[in-house]
Formats: sequence, C-alpha cells, structure tokens
Amino acid sequence: MESDFEVILAIIETNGSLTAREIAKHAKVHGKTWVRKDANSNLYKMQMQQLVIKDSSEKVPKWNLATADQSKTQSKITNSEEILNKVRKYQVQSLEHIVDEKNFEIKVKGVTIKYAYDLNATSNDPYMIVDWLQDKLFISVNSQHPFWEIFIDTPDEQLLYLQFLAQDALINWHVAKKGDEISSSSLSEVRDSVLREIALINLLKN
Repeated sequence: MESDFEVILAIIETNGSLTAREIAKHAKVHGKTWVRKDANSNLYKMQMQQLVIKDSSEKVPKWNLATADQSKTQSKITNSEEILNKVRKYQVQSLEHIVDEKNFEIKVKGVTIKYAYDLNATSNDPYMIVDWLQDKLFISVNSQHPFWEIFIDTPDEQLLYLQFLAQDALINWHVAKKGDEISSSSLSEVRDSVLREIALINLLKN
C-alpha cells in the first residue's frame, strides 16, 4: 500500500513539475480519489518536511521535488547538540537526533522518524498526521490539539509526548504495510518493543 507521500513522489518523479489539480488527476492511477484540496493538503505537509518546493512564479503554483543538499542535512543532524544549545535556553533530557524546535528526528527500530509542527493546524484537527517514504516516517504534530494545550507544559512533557507519537506512527506504518495480516497481539508487541527501545535510547544518553 502506497502512502500519500509516496504517491505524490512517484507522480512528480514521472511527470515533473505539476499543479495540485494535475497531481490529484494523476493520483487516480494510484487508487486515490483526490480533488485539488486533497493534493494541496498533502503537498503543504511535504513542504513542511522539505520534501517538495512550491513555484509561485506562474499564475497557478506548481510543485516539484526539493533538491536539498544531503551533505548539509547530515551535517546539521551530526551537529545537533550544538544547534540545540543555540535554539533552547532551557536544559532538557533530549534525544540525540533533535535538531531544533520546529524540525527534528529520531531513529527507532531502524526507522527514521522526522517531526515537524503543523503551524496551520487547529484544535479541531487530529493530534498528529503520519505519512512515509519507504522506511522514513514524517509526523505533523498539532500543538493546538486540546490534549497538548491541557497536559503538555514543560519541555520534558513535550519530549515524552513526542516519543509516544513515535510509537503511534510506527503502529500506523506497520498496519499499512501488512494490512489485514497483522493481529492485535502483534500490534501490542510492536508497541512494547518501540517503547523499550525509546527507553533504552534515553538511558544511554544519561
């Protein structure tokens, strides 16, 4: 089963720069019944994760794949502790791969999970939206969600919440990949193993 991100990636790789309406039309081949609004929603989430770029030079904006310098991205992640110290004035027990307060990632069970805050989300939107490209997951975090507003206050609470989102994202990914083949007991095993690995990561940091 292709994720929405994988569908858009395949469409742009095949056809080049396209409008959201054109992408929605091509998505029918992949079994998606999208209209322009659906394509745009996914495209803006991909833009937030720096996967696509928007060209507004024409009357109708077109979308293309981002061509970020991977060596620069790797350098950014490698020097995450230095960056973290610059953007945060408080001390917090942090995962190794947190880069900044808006975009950061962790690696759990061999899968890279990248977070970004959805600045357009409202209190009526889901607490998170997850999508993926192969074995890299992308989480859009809704910090306007009532649960976040009521319970997430300190940096440590924020970090703990984001780590629970990681296991939720991995569950979604496993279900999508295995479909009806995965049982409830298997889901519990996946959840348990993910939580154990996240705990181990934090123990090794201390």
